[in-house]
Amino acid sequence: MTATDTDLAADPADAADRTPADRLLLTAFRRWVVGWRDCRIEEWVAVWTAFHDALPRDRAANAVRALEGLFSTIGLNARRTLHHHQPRCPCVGPDEERLLALIGAAGGADPRTAEALAGALVRPEALAETLSRAHALAEAIRPLRAAGTQSENGNRSGLLH
Repeated sequence: MTATDTDLAADPADAADRTPADRLLLTAFRRWVVGWRDCRIEEWVAVWTAFHDALPRDRAANAVRALEGLFSTIGLNARRTLHHHQPRCPCVGPDEERLLALIGAAGGADPRTAEALAGALVRPEALAETLSRAHALAEAIRPLRAAGTQSENGNRSGLLH
């Protein structure tokens, strides 16, 4: 997965309008890619910390494992270069929207949408693995999605700063 700061939409959505779970996922994606691209382990530590602040220990560990697996699978099997904004950017680009939608659909009752979204991101041979990893991530963060504004630990949102 090659990622850049390139804006892909004329009027990108605003990250501030998202649920805490989506903001966590969005910033985790951005930090994970920056860490991977620039060999900056501190970005991965920030992701780990944010998930641990937002979720109980076992769910946080599962979420980080699933996130790493999903992004590795997408990175190795992407149909094209995926684009992202920097971690603190308030905008949400089209590829970031697709990732959030994929995780949401994979964790919900919408397998057709999840399959279509995953199929647009990865080659056919990686479709099943991408769906499985997106589902695992969605399941790990389910309590945070259900809580709305507070995590299962009682922390506010668990956002990465």
